[in-house]
Amino acid sequence: MSEKEIKVSITSLAYNQENYIATAIESFVSQITDFEFEILINDDCSTDRTAEIIKEYEARYPGKVIGVYHDENQYSKGIKPGVALRKMARGEYIAFCEADDYYTDPYKLQKQVDYMDAHPECSICTHAVTTVDSYGNPTPKLVRHNRGDRDYNAAEVITLGENNFATNSMMIRKKFDEEYPEFYHKCPVGDYPMQVFMTMNGYLHYIDEFMSCYRVNADASWTNRIQSDDKKLLKMYGGMIESLKLMDEYSKGKYKKEIEGRIGRYQLLSSLISHNIFGVYKWTFKADKKGLGKLIKLGCVVPTAYYLTRKVRTAIRRKKYKDK
Repeated sequence: MSEKEIKVSITSLAYNQENYIATAIESFVSQITDFEFEILINDDCSTDRTAEIIKEYEARYPGKVIGVYHDENQYSKGIKPGVALRKMARGEYIAFCEADDYYTDPYKLQKQVDYMDAHPECSICTHAVTTVDSYGNPTPKLVRHNRGDRDYNAAEVITLGENNFATNSMMIRKKFDEEYPEFYHKCPVGDYPMQVFMTMNGYLHYIDEFMSCYRVNADASWTNRIQSDDKKLLKMYGGMIESLKLMDEYSKGKYKKEIEGRIGRYQLLSSLISHNIFGVYKWTFKADKKGLGKLIKLGCVVPTAYYLTRKVRTAIRRKKYKDK
């Protein structure tokens, strides 16, 4: 294939996902389009059969499925393998899908390309996503941001935070993927700052159709490894705060209100972990109880509420001390 023939580059990151990788690749090669596309898969030094499976598909689809392999795990060295993978991309557009997720609509790529070709000011296109558990059973959770198609600007994307659009729903213009500002590189996650940066250069279009599937709590997934370790969570929240501050500098305060809201959330979550009550937070957040649960959720959105909770806690401690 020549570079001119490639319209879309699908990029996929894999690590120890031998149980899922074939499903992902099958969903890629099954896409029906009126243009050529390539599939770039990065195997981050898996210790199972993931790399072997990718090579099998390379042999079946020469020039279409392209594997990238490492002798050392890149993520553990602080390297984001997705950045190097996207630099290899020859397409005008880049689509994403982690190796434990998969596409469900054979016309997904075509629908997104059709919209972006017709709307050159659109820098990123996403859609609704269904979910399954690690065994492939459907779950009730849906990643659906609106009932009906809708456009989003940078302020709205910043406010969404980690409740952002699913990575496997994203398609971006490669021309904006060349040089990212410092807030992207400092962020411990990649999809959120990417979505913010893309909307700073255009807008995000959401298609209200379920066209891919996210595997919740998949084996060896990044989310699974982080959520189960408080130290890793604290490090991640610290990185998010640092990235958001750099984002504020980069945008010259244009989104200060939205950014401060996100910083307040991560400060609150860090405080809850440090005081060993993060489990209580997660329970109240899910249970949607009155009192503490609603106060915590308010503190996650409104920075002043976070500081209010700190003041209340300090006042209670002082009163207890005086009463002794």
